[in-house]
Amino acid sequence: MAPSARSILDTHWGDGSTFLQQWRQWLAEPPSERPRMLHYVALVHLTDLDKPVAGDDPQAHALREALHQAFGAPGPGAGHYRICLQGGLLQLTWCVGPPDASLPELRMQADRVLLRAMPPPSAPAWAWFGRLCKAGAQLQWTPPHGGMASDAPKAPPAPWQASSATCWTYAPPWPLRRSRQQTRTVWARPQRCTVVGAGLSGATTAQALALRGWQVQVLEAGAQPGAGASGVPAGLVSAQRSQDDAPQSLWTTRGAALMRQWVANSLLEGRDWQPSGASLLLAEAKLAASTTPWNPQAFWMRPGAWIASCLASEGIALRCHARVAQLVQSEGLWCALDGAGALLAESELVVLCNAADGARLLRTPALACTPALQALAERLQGRHGSVSLGPAAGLAGLPAHPVHGAGHFLPALPAPGGLRWLAGAGFAQYAGADPAAEHADNITRVGHMLPEVADALHAQAQAGLLELWQGERCTSPDRLPLIGAVAAAPAAGLWVHLAMGSRGLSVAALGAAWLAACIMGEPWPMEARLARYVDAQRLERKLPPTGNNSESAS
Repeated sequence: MAPSARSILDTHWGDGSTFLQQWRQWLAEPPSERPRMLHYVALVHLTDLDKPVAGDDPQAHALREALHQAFGAPGPGAGHYRICLQGGLLQLTWCVGPPDASLPELRMQADRVLLRAMPPPSAPAWAWFGRLCKAGAQLQWTPPHGGMASDAPKAPPAPWQASSATCWTYAPPWPLRRSRQQTRTVWARPQRCTVVGAGLSGATTAQALALRGWQVQVLEAGAQPGAGASGVPAGLVSAQRSQDDAPQSLWTTRGAALMRQWVANSLLEGRDWQPSGASLLLAEAKLAASTTPWNPQAFWMRPGAWIASCLASEGIALRCHARVAQLVQSEGLWCALDGAGALLAESELVVLCNAADGARLLRTPALACTPALQALAERLQGRHGSVSLGPAAGLAGLPAHPVHGAGHFLPALPAPGGLRWLAGAGFAQYAGADPAAEHADNITRVGHMLPEVADALHAQAQAGLLELWQGERCTSPDRLPLIGAVAAAPAAGLWVHLAMGSRGLSVAALGAAWLAACIMGEPWPMEARLARYVDAQRLERKLPPTGNNSESAS
């Protein structure tokens, strides 16, 4: 039986020709022998960003389009980024920057290393290759264009064993511990999973696991998916910027690039999403310069359409009106029970994606939460927000593109009765009981960004032309998601994906990708230092200062 995934580390991206060759070879393999997924991790030198992708076949065209959707111009900054191809079955991880900075941030278990077009590796580089490889992994040196086999590096130090003059095998005499990859369990084969919650987090997690072959049962307490904060009519996805590269800023940058790829391939442009770009407008006193920052990669999307697309994936079953009262283990399986003790689902794996209600289940003594996770779960908070919607026809002074800064403003959402504007959202401890006051607050925020349109919006509110949506987001004390295994036991089968706050649209896909990578022992989709900030067990160790982690109201 073919392995569920194959992982390749390429030490020099160049023009992408080697990646395209590996892609074609993977597709050409007999279905019975081809791994379901191919993970390709490439070290991308900054000079590679100026090189066009080689080739004119369907794979080259698909790669160029995926890179455009993820980054646009002028391209990505230094860091690790995930690009999804072949319907998500081909996962490309771009590690942009100097190799000596990228290698320590990688977490993977490579089957092959392609060593090419780089100076002979230093002793630390050889050590990192070993840490990133499985036992038996092959390291193949390929001469760069115009090079010769005689240019191959000298024999690497033990435990690399030569198979030929240009190929070595990683053969350590000691047993390898999976803990060096910082994963708490690795499932060799997909099995059954129960996802609790069918909001943005739950649907995206279910899709990520189903893509890898899991049979996923999604349990939703409400009458329909996205019944909580994920039911907002539309939202803006724009990377949060900060001068100090705070973790939240980097998370949204990596996450927005990944979400844009998925949305572009899954939703209908112009109806469910729009690559609109967005302007960042702040009060004059907060502006560091007189220019208006512009993000061409920003886009608006309808969360409900994305959730429906995810839950329609092969291998996912949805059950609504299914509130999980307790989780128990029986003969190696997790059993989700309702209030009457009836079985809702049973599976080898459970992922809690039910926002603040996840804290209730985590308090169950039988779940054996670590004290660190228990402390975080007890401090999960609900933060209420609202959005106002009104008719856009006839309004003068509306911007051509969305704006954000003091909340966000979408000027032209398609709707059955014509285009509508959307404004929001607050971040309050308690839900507002007065719709008129909620509209006034949302329009006041618009006025901080667009004073020329505030009066017209207030007039619509006074005329009773506006609609109001309200919801509660789940957020953690440090305003970062809570993702990872509940217990550190080697056979842990209970995981969480909670507390995305007001940035769920930007970080849900990245959080689900990292969770799936940890469960399956795959390459991580971002730098290890970023993962530490969202790990559910992060209180067990000291973290570096987080910089500016203030939560945006958008």
